[in-house]
Amino acid sequence: MVLSENAGSSAVNYLKLKASAGILNTEFNSLDYKLYESTYVGAGSSFSWNDGGRSNGAIISQRAANPNLTFEKMKNINVGVEGYFFNNLLYVDANLFTTKNTGQLVQRTTFPAYLYLNIPYENYNETSYTGGELGVVLTKSLGDLTIDLGANFLYASSKATVRSELWANDYQYRQGLPNDVIFGLEAIGLFADSAEILASPPQWFGEVRKGDIKYKDQNGDNKIDSDDAVEIGNSIPNISYGLTLNLRYKNFNLFALGNGQNGAESYYSGSYFRPVGDSKYSEEVLNRWTPATASTATYPRLSSKTSSNNNQNSTYWLYSNNYFRIDHVQLTVDLPSNIAKKISSKE
Repeated sequence: MVLSENAGSSAVNYLKLKASAGILNTEFNSLDYKLYESTYVGAGSSFSWNDGGRSNGAIISQRAANPNLTFEKMKNINVGVEGYFFNNLLYVDANLFTTKNTGQLVQRTTFPAYLYLNIPYENYNETSYTGGELGVVLTKSLGDLTIDLGANFLYASSKATVRSELWANDYQYRQGLPNDVIFGLEAIGLFADSAEILASPPQWFGEVRKGDIKYKDQNGDNKIDSDDAVEIGNSIPNISYGLTLNLRYKNFNLFALGNGQNGAESYYSGSYFRPVGDSKYSEEVLNRWTPATASTATYPRLSSKTSSNNNQNSTYWLYSNNYFRIDHVQLTVDLPSNIAKKISSKE
């Protein structure tokens, strides 16, 4: 729906209302386009007959067929408004959207263990996305000076609405959580001494010594293992934004562009940040744990052996991935035509 210039109000120069909806069939997110078929592989063994005179390699079923397998579906609804206002001083483009991806392929975890890999693919999982975006541009002329100030903002959230999963603890289920959820151990400091290690639940990630990372026992089973991983963050920002500035004065033009994001976390990883045995170390280890720095250390102890315990994904290595940065600043000058011709002729 479009309203013509100055329709209804002198403050509205142009207004368009828009809406769309649709269902899109999408191909599997896989390089195997025959997931509906059975597959067979060698068993790594053989069987014989004729008193051992003949033998043949054994073949086993690797994946059961599912002839009812079909496309994943993407269901979209979008509504928005676009317009110029106040004598074209302000341009606005705003949109709201919701998307549901249904029938996502998965080999369900609720089959009995004796089936091993012989589990068919099914259209089972669902993921939903909702959000909105806003773009505005303010244009103003003050004599020879023209100002263009723009901003764009995107908010998007996701939710794992249906998941095939089976966990030992309620807090481990991904259904109902954001699709980009990060699971990891909750670090609660560094072990100060051997007595603290002995008084704490055993950590099943290799040898633990004083100065190593200490983790929280989430389920109270008096041991620390993969069952103690909990929701600790999100890997994809739910807010993204950008800013632009364009100043034009006579023959001069100044342009600047910046962007940022908010709501995402990531892990410090690799040998620069984490201890990896006898590899070279970075400046990150300067505040490592020693008996003298036990109360102030922000980095685990060093060792010539790689510590599996200290290399677990946990809140100890988690950091906020929020930022704002200026990507581009450019100043240009439009030369008078007579000068430009002289420069061009010399070339």
